[in-house]
Amino acid sequence: AGGGTIRRRIAVSATNFERDGEDWAKTDLDDSYYPIYDGEDEELVAKARFCNSGHFNYRARAEKGHEGVLPCSASTPVGLAIACAGAPHNAQEEYCGGDPTKRESAHVVYVGHNNIGSELHWLPVPILEEWWRTHWASTNTSSNTHSTTNRDEITHAWKTLDGEQDWCDDIQRPLHHLSEKKRIQAYFACGKTKQEIVDKAALSALSQKGLVLENSSDRGKAYGAMYASLPVVRATMLRNPFSWLISKFLWHELLKTDMACDDVETATFGSNQPAKSLGSAKGPGWARRFALTYIYNLCGSDCYSRHLSRDADLEEITAQAEFNLRHSFAIVGVLEEGDEEFFKMIHSRIAYMDMTINLEKMPEDGDHSTSSRGQSKRCKERFEDVNFQAQLTAASPEIAALDRLYKVAVEVNLFQREELDQCEDSFFAVNKLSKDLEE
Repeated sequence: AGGGTIRRRIAVSATNFERDGEDWAKTDLDDSYYPIYDGEDEELVAKARFCNSGHFNYRARAEKGHEGVLPCSASTPVGLAIACAGAPHNAQEEYCGGDPTKRESAHVVYVGHNNIGSELHWLPVPILEEWWRTHWASTNTSSNTHSTTNRDEITHAWKTLDGEQDWCDDIQRPLHHLSEKKRIQAYFACGKTKQEIVDKAALSALSQKGLVLENSSDRGKAYGAMYASLPVVRATMLRNPFSWLISKFLWHELLKTDMACDDVETATFGSNQPAKSLGSAKGPGWARRFALTYIYNLCGSDCYSRHLSRDADLEEITAQAEFNLRHSFAIVGVLEEGDEEFFKMIHSRIAYMDMTINLEKMPEDGDHSTSSRGQSKRCKERFEDVNFQAQLTAASPEIAALDRLYKVAVEVNLFQREELDQCEDSFFAVNKLSKDLEE
């Protein structure tokens, strides 16, 4: 939620931001950066760059998407990293991470329409190796041949991503210099076979760590634990699902079709089915598909793969999305609390983000709003009605699940803001102190 307004504000908060606010996404136009200092002596140790939509989406069904979509049906986070290894879009590698076989690509402030876990495709190999060894590699010294084989399979697989060894026979991992077509060819020539081996090994690793995989809820939490342990700082903003659904309906100009926005049967058509196409907004079941897409965003691309293949049900992917909201995001914003509250959270939580600078560079109006006149106004009012909302959630388990996740986000947001209130130099603590002094 928040769209371009949020991304623009993050972009202009960079040091040395000198381009026009309308060119906020064009990092190559200046030398702007986010300064990363040593915590003890305040020495500048690295410069992170801003990257907008510079990394592909990876989905079990290749289709149209804002960042471009590459095929990947891996069903575990580790499978996404190894079988669907990627790199930035060609011509954006300089500020979107560079060569992932080197450690430099970690210094990125990335914004986009990607699912949680998209960093698995481009994080530096040394960091992924260290993450696996620290959190998930088995310390079991058992001579069990099956366990040892699975353990060694993933340990060896990281080495095939370094750009020097073959990913598969005579095939190296796809890097930024490859066209989209060649990346797709590489996946089907190598990654698709590789993912089956790695996914199986990942399940074995989870089991060896004592994580329960017997029921839907526990499986979702186990996969979520992998996302939570990754060395990245994530921020997301959620919006009231009913407000978001009607906004999507209007944004995609579905009023121009023969569908009424408040036809519950048409909006929820096909409930209890995976979303077979995330690239199409039109047609019966539009609200159910949008709701599932939102859940996949919070859950991960592995959720979409498992849901599509019927290896996971709605309960499992919702449990994983909830776990992620509670444990995998450093910042969970809520649009209804206002953009400024979200920016304060970023400023207070992330040391290298100064959300108070370059505000004069922000355009006055956003470009993601929808009309509030005529039929658009009527539709928005309809979706604000609690009785109509109850009809939607009763007709669609997917919309009901999204509504529950939004309530979780509100809960997490409140906890995080109260937590930040305890930090002496945070926005929240300073504002609280100012009010106390005034009183």
